[in-house]
This record gives sequence, C-alpha cells and structure tokens, in this order.
Amino acid sequence: MKPATSTLSPYLALGALGPRQCLEAILYICNQEGRRWQESIWLKELAWRDFYRQLMSHFPFLCMNRPFKPETDALVWRENEEEFQAWCEGRTGFPIVDAAMRQLNQTGWMHNRLRMITASFFTKLMFADWRKGEAYFMSKLIDGEFAANNGGWQWSASTGCDAAPYFRVFNPTRQSQTYDENGDFIRRFVPEARQT
Repeated sequence: MKPATSTLSPYLALGALGPRQCLEAILYICNQEGRRWQESIWLKELAWRDFYRQLMSHFPFLCMNRPFKPETDALVWRENEEEFQAWCEGRTGFPIVDAAMRQLNQTGWMHNRLRMITASFFTKLMFADWRKGEAYFMSKLIDGEFAANNGGWQWSASTGCDAAPYFRVFNPTRQSQTYDENGDFIRRFVPEARQT
C-alpha cells in the first residue's frame, strides 16, 4: 500500500486534533491548489467518521454487540479458533491479508483499504463473527475509535445501516493486484514472499 494517507487518525482518536481543524486544512489546501473542497477524499473520510459517531448516539444498542439490522442477528457464524488465530497472526495464506494483519500487529496501524480487505476476508470468506474481528482490531489499533471500528466491521459483514450487499466480497488477489501491484507492501510484512 502506498503511504498516501494523512496518518493523523491517532491524533483524531485521542482528541489532540479535531475534525474542524482538518476541515480548515482541507479548505486551505484546496484553495491553494484550485480544487473543490467538497470533493476532497479526506473530507469524505472525516464525514464517515462523524456518521458512525452519530449512529452510536441515535442507536445506543450498537454499543452492545448488536447489529444495526436486527434480522442479521440470526446469522450463524462459523467458530473456528485455529482459523481465527491464523487470521490474527497473518497466516491465512492470502498474502495481502497476511501482510495487513502483520502490519497491524507490528505497528498498531492499518490503511483503511486494508481494513476493508481483512474485514471482508474475515466475515465473507471465513464467515467469522464480525464482533470477534471488531474486538481484535480495537485491541491493536492505535487509532481505534469504537464507532468507526464498529461501523466499518458492520459494513463489511453486511449487518450495518450502510452495509455492503451480502454478496459483495473483496477478492484478496484482485485487491493485491490493484493496490500492491509490485508486491512491495506484501514483501515488507511477509518476508517469506520474497523467496517466491
């Protein structure tokens, strides 16, 4: 993954930086570069962050390990501790997933695209309970914010209010080809991939 993020999420999570300060920076930069601030990707990410916080305040049951869509609470998730540990440790055999999980374990941070890939893999391919993945992420992320983490996991599991359709699965191989075309990120965190 290219280092194309602001890396400010830990400061936002801690409250050392506020979203209004970020908006001021967006307005300033876009004005300097002659771009429309309303089209800023960073602004959209800040809006998602706020959206998930708003959901928590309007639907407090989201703080209680319950899905936004009540009918999805009837889903029967697979319980396989060995597979769960392999995912946690970055030993799934899918290089982009393994690299992302190892980066999380080593640094406490993961690119948003990788969060979506690993969560999709967890919920849609392993068919593991999103709550277990959500809890693991919160135990590791230096920028972990409960509302955004919960919202992202529910999106991936198709249980949230803005859920990806149940049939939408991030293909890990295609994601690797698109976002790590030369395999640099994978080789950095999965050293055994250098030998192949």
